[in-house]
Amino acid sequence: MKWVGLALAAFLVGGGATAGALYFLAHRDAGNHQDAVKQKDGSDQKGGSDQKDAGGPDSGSAGKAGGASDSTSSSPSPAPTATGDPAGGPTPGPTAGLPDGFVQKYDPYGFSLAVKSDWTRSVKGTQVDYTAPVGKQYLRIGVIAHAPSSSYGNFVNLEKGAKKRTNYQRVELKKNTFAHRPGARWEFTYVNDTGNTVHAIDQAYVAEDGTEYSVYYECLDALYDPENDKVFSTALSTWSVSDVDVD
Repeated sequence: MKWVGLALAAFLVGGGATAGALYFLAHRDAGNHQDAVKQKDGSDQKGGSDQKDAGGPDSGSAGKAGGASDSTSSSPSPAPTATGDPAGGPTPGPTAGLPDGFVQKYDPYGFSLAVKSDWTRSVKGTQVDYTAPVGKQYLRIGVIAHAPSSSYGNFVNLEKGAKKRTNYQRVELKKNTFAHRPGARWEFTYVNDTGNTVHAIDQAYVAEDGTEYSVYYECLDALYDPENDKVFSTALSTWSVSDVDVD
């Protein structure tokens, strides 16, 4: 249900497993989401802004080795203590190999990924958002311990709520593999409350220990260019999870 909140929050994109449930975690600021964050180690995930019934980063796509290939919902726990910048800032170290303007973030919730250097971190319940200074772009990471279903199954359930959004259109919903673990990818568009078409994409997966991670990205459809995307693809390719317990 938390993933449903997350995923549906952004649109209803975020379900029990994910990193896959991030789509519709309840992001009511960037697009209503409710997500749960709990991490340990795994692979695949979701999130979204202006999502009330669609997904959102309530789940997270992650694994000790990031990278997605084709292949969200327990109660959250108190915020964890972990190494790294408490504000989700970069830990001193090389950024070689990252696109210009990106920096690796080592989040207190136990995951790491690269985001644009001027994006700010915020926490809403058990979900972590990295938001652009201007425009409606953000990454939402969600974590759910003891996910009750697969990321794909979670997305399927979340989509039922997402269809209530104005002009919801599925682009893709399929099983895949992320970080060597079973996961799912959900991509869709919808019209938000201000009349703008939004593009959302969520990668979720369930780690070996049963934790679901979701990495959800949302932006205005007019700004989404799959051929030149760097925000979402870089987040997935640099994703990793530590042993922090967020129960």
